[in-house]
Amino acid sequence: MLALLFLGALLSPPVADDEAGAEPAGSGGASCPDAYDAEATFLANPDETPILAAVAGWCRTRGQRLTWDTRYARVARAWSQHLLQSRAEADRLLPLERLRFELRAAGVSDERIMPYSITGEPEGVPPELLQFLTQEAARGGFTHFGVGAWRTPDQKRTLVTLLLGRRPAFLDPLPMCPAAGSRLPLRARLLRSFNHPRWLLLTPQGNVLSDTLQYEEGAWHGEVPLDNGRGVYRLEITVQGQKGLEVSALFPLYVGVERPRLPTVKVYPGPARFATPEDAARMLLELLNAARERASLPPLRPVPLLEKVASEHSDQLLIDRHAVHRTPGGGTLFDRLRAAKHPFVRALECVSLARSPQAAHDRFMESPGHRLNLLDPAITQVGIGVAMERGPEEDILAVTEIFVEPPDAEDTARLAQKLHEQINERRRAAGRFALGLDAELSRLALQSARRLSDRGGRADPEAERTELLERLQEGPIEVNAPRVQSFSTRSPKTALSAKEILAEDINRVGIGISRMAGGGRLWIVLVFAGR
Repeated sequence: MLALLFLGALLSPPVADDEAGAEPAGSGGASCPDAYDAEATFLANPDETPILAAVAGWCRTRGQRLTWDTRYARVARAWSQHLLQSRAEADRLLPLERLRFELRAAGVSDERIMPYSITGEPEGVPPELLQFLTQEAARGGFTHFGVGAWRTPDQKRTLVTLLLGRRPAFLDPLPMCPAAGSRLPLRARLLRSFNHPRWLLLTPQGNVLSDTLQYEEGAWHGEVPLDNGRGVYRLEITVQGQKGLEVSALFPLYVGVERPRLPTVKVYPGPARFATPEDAARMLLELLNAARERASLPPLRPVPLLEKVASEHSDQLLIDRHAVHRTPGGGTLFDRLRAAKHPFVRALECVSLARSPQAAHDRFMESPGHRLNLLDPAITQVGIGVAMERGPEEDILAVTEIFVEPPDAEDTARLAQKLHEQINERRRAAGRFALGLDAELSRLALQSARRLSDRGGRADPEAERTELLERLQEGPIEVNAPRVQSFSTRSPKTALSAKEILAEDINRVGIGISRMAGGGRLWIVLVFAGR
């Protein structure tokens, strides 16, 4: 059971419960004037001014550029004030998930944020702050910063908060509360050495849409459709850099619903801290397979060799304090798998720095791109590795999850392609037009075939057919009169007996094939539909 705890907002006054949650009954929608990545004003106080000068001097000395961000500064000052008022421990890293909400409320869309807080003398520069900069700024590839300071009630000490952020893609301002059914225009400029920007959108129903941005007139452009009704969408911008694929921005869009004024913190049952990295990895596997079960997908099988590769990568991530897919010593995921001599047709990876396995899993599921990896129907193998650094109150976990589609999947994919050709040969011989092989229908058919295969002698094809038809009616794609047929057979040609193959009111087909345990028999699922 998941409990919810509401914490008081830093930058906004408390509001009534109906303002902090979903859209009030009878309301026709919601709007707000706030925007992400919009310009903001900020006037530094006497305690912040010398720190700004010290950071500027540090940048000149080391030849590193950090750009002042006024929105970071507003949140940093409010957070320093909050720490003093709540009597929180100052000399530690800040709870990132709580701080992320405040940054989003201030219009910051950046995904990678590193905070630090320390006490010092009024109008002075704590030496620990510059030490933190030296340790973290370069290896984290940070591009922006903000500083906020607040004095103790007796005016004898100052609490300083430093926020470091990374921004490979600079977005034009975007509304936090766009209208339902609208098209959200994107315009982005990228730092040097970054390219191939892409947007991914997680809809309120849990579906993921995506497209690439196109370059024209000195910037990258795209358009995001908000066609899935009212609710909270999550928009993600990814870019390709020297260290692999990177999430540049990830933020919610409140479409037709009120923007919450209070953050929500998830409190989980079970241990808050784990004795060993292996215990944390087992929890991540449980969370992963539970998410796949909710999506009607079979569980993934852990592979010891993949776990070893993932653990070695997590060790390096913890040393670097940077969640990346490519490291100087290990190379890319493909390099690491080839070095380990693990065969694969396709491989995917999720990496994160988090306080707990639950927090890492939540971040994966909230990110459209990572969510696609976790719920990929073609994946059957997984390796999860965790590296852990103990803290006095909480730990830092580096998490790597590797997902592999093994070579036998390539064999069944070839069988599906061959069966598609044979279906169209039969249709042409009967004077019918050829059917297109639909990628989305094939994805659903493959999920269904794998569920039947995993259940072995307990497989119920009629119940599976009913469930698949329900998903087709409720899913994100439009289908007309869908029909489903399934076969347990040794030869794919058996599926050619389906009477729907010659139907005149269909124009596309989805094909999923999965081998049963032992490799002798196949489950074949065909999904026919018109437009």
